[in-house]
Amino acid sequence: MADFAKAGILIGKKYAFTINPEFDEYPEFKGSVYSGEGVIEDGLIITSGTCPWKAREYGKQDGTPKLTSLFIQAVRGE
Repeated sequence: MADFAKAGILIGKKYAFTINPEFDEYPEFKGSVYSGEGVIEDGLIITSGTCPWKAREYGKQDGTPKLTSLFIQAVRGE
């Protein structure tokens, strides 16, 4: 995720991340909109805040089905 942020891809976009990054610690996220840990879609940007294994480990919902569905829709141009 940080690579997208560093490249400027997330500027003005909502995104998911495991934690709420403090912008002082993660300056590359400035200009982007933290939207939680789940699966977030903002135009063609689709992010997931927690990997499936960690989600299960911490008792959180696995976003794999939603993430997969959004990717398929994006590839189809829907």
